[in-house]
Amino acid sequence: MIKPTVTYELFGGQVEVLIYGKSPHDLTERDLIGIARNLGLKHVYQPQTHTFNAKICSPFEFTKENKVGGVTIHSGCLADGVKIVSQGDAVWLRTADCPTIIAYHSMEGGVVVAHAGRASLIDESHLRTDQVKRQPESIVQAIYQELIDLFRSTSVYLDVYSCGGIGPKYFCHPIDHPEYGSFNQKMNHHIALHYSVDCFLDGKLSNGALDLHRLIKNQFQFCGIPGDNIHHDFIDTAGQNDSFFSRRGGDKTGHNTILVIRRA
Repeated sequence: MIKPTVTYELFGGQVEVLIYGKSPHDLTERDLIGIARNLGLKHVYQPQTHTFNAKICSPFEFTKENKVGGVTIHSGCLADGVKIVSQGDAVWLRTADCPTIIAYHSMEGGVVVAHAGRASLIDESHLRTDQVKRQPESIVQAIYQELIDLFRSTSVYLDVYSCGGIGPKYFCHPIDHPEYGSFNQKMNHHIALHYSVDCFLDGKLSNGALDLHRLIKNQFQFCGIPGDNIHHDFIDTAGQNDSFFSRRGGDKTGHNTILVIRRA
């Protein structure tokens, strides 16, 4: 059986996270089906996250199914996140440097798993073209609306964990970049203005070393989630490029597999 590089048990055993890096290889759907069978999973949901659209979908919105050996892989849904409804169901994300957010509503039992790339957290199209800003701007705000606004509960019931992403040291956005400098300056200013300058390493906007976990935390806190409810791991996909695939670390192809299972 293929073993995960890292395993997390979250929220008192409600959720299990398995992260598969470079060893033994970039996992295929066939590999994932074998892993799911060994773990006793029957339904695995794989959203299409390549558009960074900050949307959350439900299981019934997936339009394609691949049933093999008692496991059904659900696909055909364009979204960053999935709300897991049933115990034993799982979400499969393929990432390189983007963190994954797992959010758990302790009163209602709601679980959302979401891809949280930079463009999932910031409306880059609006910054580039001044087109109408998407609502909500961030996948964080979408999660809040899904789990707090929907249940009309207080924010203290939401717990958040982000994991498996790139560290700020390797995620720089210098304002003097020959191609992207102008956009970087606009984006860095937007992030600092709306979500605090501490989203950047040492608070320096000129280099723009963006801390995605801090941005995620600040966005949740600005929604009213207590800081003590928001945590993250210390994987740095670029800094640990021997173990994880990373675009900034030099991998042109290859993805880490993030498998999040609702256990209770």
